[in-house]
Amino acid sequence: MALRVNKAGKELGVRLSFVGSKSATELKEEGKGKGLKGAKLREYVDASLRGDASTAAWTRHGVAMEQLRKAGAVPVELDGNKAGTEFKAKFVVPSVDPKAEADKIEAAKAEVSEKALAALIAAGLTVEQAKAALA
Repeated sequence: MALRVNKAGKELGVRLSFVGSKSATELKEEGKGKGLKGAKLREYVDASLRGDASTAAWTRHGVAMEQLRKAGAVPVELDGNKAGTEFKAKFVVPSVDPKAEADKIEAAKAEVSEKALAALIAAGLTVEQAKAALA
């Protein structure tokens, strides 16, 4: 995981690379440094991302997506370029409405109380005895 910063040095967040220690951009720069251009450069980057590296990248991606899901993130959109060769996904973590959460808890408590009351009545207690036992 790498820290993302803007040109002024302000921290923007983090970036997780699924293709090992080098991103596709870094592989492209590396290929340019070797004098590769055009189709040869694309072939160099593609070859670096295929095979075992590709399988490992998908595995790391799957683990990361599961962690996002556990953290409450929800996928909201996927953007792709016209050529269909690059994509970016956007996830958000919805804010929690404390009142709505409290209402859910109260509703669950009421449901449990009703079921407990019904179970005590089914066990032979009177309604008054069951209510007293739950109080």
